[in-house]
Amino acid sequence: MILSMTGFGRSTVKAGSISYTAEIKSVNSKNLDLSIRVPGNFKLREAEIRGLLASGLVRGKIDFNLSTTAV
Repeated sequence: MILSMTGFGRSTVKAGSISYTAEIKSVNSKNLDLSIRVPGNFKLREAEIRGLLASGLVRGKIDFNLSTTAV
């Protein structure tokens, strides 16, 4: 398990004609505070994304952003 609560990560994946970029930022906080932004077509899966993030994180203020662009 990662012990530091401060960090930033970005990853991009191309699938067909769409590019997906995921960014995550974390700062120190006593509790887990998730903020999630996803495109409209992912809103139905937002709870699933939140659950995946929460299962691997213990605490911190987390900002997660998923964006898509046509290639």
